[in-house]
Amino acid sequence: MAIFPPSPRLPALPFTALTCNVLADSYVRRDWYPHTPEEWLDPRVRHPAVAEYLATLACDIICLQEVEGPMYATLNTRLLSAGYAGELARKGLDKPDGCATFWRAGRLKHLGSERIEYGDASTERAASGHIAQLTLLRDGAQRLGIANTHLKWDPPKKKPEQLYGHAQIAELLAACAAADPACGAWIICGDFNVTPDTALVATLRGAGYEFAHHAHPQAYTAAPNRDPRMIDYLFHSGALRATPMPPPLITGQTPLPGPDYPSDHLALAAQFDWV
Repeated sequence: MAIFPPSPRLPALPFTALTCNVLADSYVRRDWYPHTPEEWLDPRVRHPAVAEYLATLACDIICLQEVEGPMYATLNTRLLSAGYAGELARKGLDKPDGCATFWRAGRLKHLGSERIEYGDASTERAASGHIAQLTLLRDGAQRLGIANTHLKWDPPKKKPEQLYGHAQIAELLAACAAADPACGAWIICGDFNVTPDTALVATLRGAGYEFAHHAHPQAYTAAPNRDPRMIDYLFHSGALRATPMPPPLITGQTPLPGPDYPSDHLALAAQFDWV
């Protein structure tokens, strides 16, 4: 990333951020969503509903995963009209989706972006094509880094050397630490495909990052196989203090997607204050 001139000495105010996996149409199978009415799997219905859902939450920063081209076009049109700017970073290996980050253009200044395709191939695993999208923003006098990612799911009981998630999060932490110019704070967020009791979450905490919703153990963001769980996260560095917004309560019978929540994940949001 380029080196930018010093920021003017302006106050940094509280801001809000959310993360949400919006569900790529390419990954939809009817039998995976038995509680979802048929029309809510139709992109013509679901895409505008996702865009309205996110616009209504009105966060200053919106980080999304599983965004395909048609979904991005709908989101961009709706959010542009609400004062946002954004970018899409596609996965590698010809995968159909990627990560998209939007920010309120009148509130935050965009300084630069970087797409990182994880170098996660090894003798134990093939390359995944998964990515992280780094976005540098200026908030008053502060530089803020946003790392938006979708970590690859690992089946249970895999050997540590076979795990994609651990290799990917280690690479992402290194990229955030090496970003130029240095940021006053980082938010690392996205769909991590793991629950809070896993070693991957412990790795982030060990690196000095705090999980914004750690005090809400019953906050669930998805219900794969009708089993509600937290698999999406907003982590932040110590220069920020988080006030989490607990997501609505869901059960294994909640229609996801459905008329209330148009993806198979709920948005996870928090307010952040500079310490």
